[in-house]
Amino acid sequence: MEDLEITFDASDDAIYKEVIDAHMTVTVVARPADDGLWELSIHGRGPQVTVWTDRYDSAQAAMDTGLAAILDEGVAAFYSCAEFENDSV
Repeated sequence: MEDLEITFDASDDAIYKEVIDAHMTVTVVARPADDGLWELSIHGRGPQVTVWTDRYDSAQAAMDTGLAAILDEGVAAFYSCAEFENDSV
């Protein structure tokens, strides 16, 4: 994972950070919730989305949590899921 590349984009009040490791790219998304807090999700390939049920006081806190999870578990953990790739499921 030493070749991680992180890019930043902000649009529609949401904040996006792409994390790239080799050929795998995931996107960390912090989006404002209706209650004034922030929601966190990580989007991988295809339908692979990991959504946190916790809410965060700031976009930075949400992004820090998402990036820490990627550093801890690796990009591959959020990139794809075998269940999504199997047509019989």
